[in-house]
Amino acid sequence: MAHLAPSHPLPGLALLGVLALPLAFAAPAPPEAGDPVHVRFIMELPAVDLPALQDHHEAPQPPPMEVVIPADGWIRGFRVEVIDAGGNAVPSRVLHHVQLFDPERRDLFNPYMLRVIGAGGETGAGSIPWPFGYRVQAGDTLLLAAMLHNPLPVDFSGVRVRVALDYGGTVLPGRLGVVPFFHHVTDPLGSSSYDLPPGRSEQSWVVTPAVGGRILALGGHLHRYGVEIRLQEEDSGRLLWRGKAHLDDDGHVQAISRGNFLLQGGLRLEAGRRYRVTAVHDNPTGVTLAEEGMGTLGGVLLPARKAAWPRTDRSDPHYVEDLARQRDPAHAGDGGHGGHGGHGAHGGHHNHPGGDDGHGGPVGHASHEGLGSRP
Repeated sequence: MAHLAPSHPLPGLALLGVLALPLAFAAPAPPEAGDPVHVRFIMELPAVDLPALQDHHEAPQPPPMEVVIPADGWIRGFRVEVIDAGGNAVPSRVLHHVQLFDPERRDLFNPYMLRVIGAGGETGAGSIPWPFGYRVQAGDTLLLAAMLHNPLPVDFSGVRVRVALDYGGTVLPGRLGVVPFFHHVTDPLGSSSYDLPPGRSEQSWVVTPAVGGRILALGGHLHRYGVEIRLQEEDSGRLLWRGKAHLDDDGHVQAISRGNFLLQGGLRLEAGRRYRVTAVHDNPTGVTLAEEGMGTLGGVLLPARKAAWPRTDRSDPHYVEDLARQRDPAHAGDGGHGGHGGHGAHGGHHNHPGGDDGHGGPVGHASHEGLGSRP
């Protein structure tokens, strides 16, 4: 049940992590002066028991849930937590990723649902500085889904994924609407994971944006033994950004460097132009690791002036498949858009050594804090 309480700024939000709205430069500011609506909307997926030493194909997954936004505003930040049945923090490594979808807006590159937030276990939290935000309206329905795994030799009971959205009111002048975007380095109609051969390898995919504008920030997600993720112009080969992975002694990715382009006026993205997203891994084991590779680019786009963001076509078969897949607990939160697909004429480049409708989802728990008076 929803509850009202005084709102306080989320403490300690540092630079934004992997994918979701990667535009933060520091801890979030407190509610803006005169902001009549400052809401923290908390979503919590149903609990599951998580046995030790299970990958995301074996581990039980929480069912996705649909949530209704309670007030008009702009999403300004988020926090992701994983807790157990006793309310104790669970190591973030058990969170493979969590995603928040907007079923009414289409993706920048593909005709399926827009991914508003996509965060891995290494993300934690993030915020967007004024004057930017992601526009939401009272009554909007968003779909929350997550994928868990447990690489640790410990069982966890009653594991819950909790996501808190921080957003402010609509009446202040000067807000600029930004839109997040994501793309894996695989066919969007296939699986987001792929085999890693021994040694250094690359996997990439070519994307074409439906809307142009300025990229304000970029981040990435890589699996174990990841080296870097890149964005470049396909026709010219010009490198636009490179995010380098920082690994622990076992090859697990602890962080990926981020690109912030706000001070330079943004990184230009042209509608209809082709771009290549590439993930690089370096597998030292000497054997092929089945479906252990993954690479994802995420960013924030300030759309070009007068550019209308396309809405979803609910009759499009890709959209229908995506929506059905994300509502299926066996696949919810899976970055893939279908079954395990191939890498064909749409631009797949696999393991080359060298260089660099409707509602009705499960009802989870949602609440909002700090809802002020509205005009």
